Amino acid sequence: MNTQSTRNTGQRITALPSSAAPQPPGISERFADAKSAILDLIEGTAWTSNSSKAQQSLLLSVNGLEDIPDDAAQILAEDMADIEEYMGALERVRGTLGEASKKYGRKDSRRRDIFKHTLGHLDRTGGAQVLEACRTEIEVAVKRFRVKTAMHRNLADVRVSFHCP
Repeated sequence: MNTQSTRNTGQRITALPSSAAPQPPGISERFADAKSAILDLIEGTAWTSNSSKAQQSLLLSVNGLEDIPDDAAQILAEDMADIEEYMGALERVRGTLGEASKKYGRKDSRRRDIFKHTLGHLDRTGGAQVLEACRTEIEVAVKRFRVKTAMHRNLADVRVSFHCP
């Protein structure tokens, strides 16, 4: 552990090791947070009855997402941009679902909330359309991510087999 002496007081100040310094959340933590928030919004919102099929479909898509590896050594440098793009799609879905939950979800807590959200319930297909759009965005992002990472891994394998730098 690193220590420093001060001249004026003679007291030793113990510095924190670099591993104890606060670290920004890693990719796997961001992924887990986004996935958890999306699941909470899907399950915690009382969607209209017309949205139940779209809700279940989105729920299955989100539950089927594969985790991003914790180990940075398993992630190729070329994959980082693709991971960020994938995370961006999840975070957009999270924001879209949050807005849709406020607009189309039933709010039974107070009379004022019920009156305020009545207009959102008049549009019975709006919630289903948003849920379907979110499912489509997630599925497209997953496919794009898988294709790009597979392409990068195949390219890396070719470089290794031909001993290219």
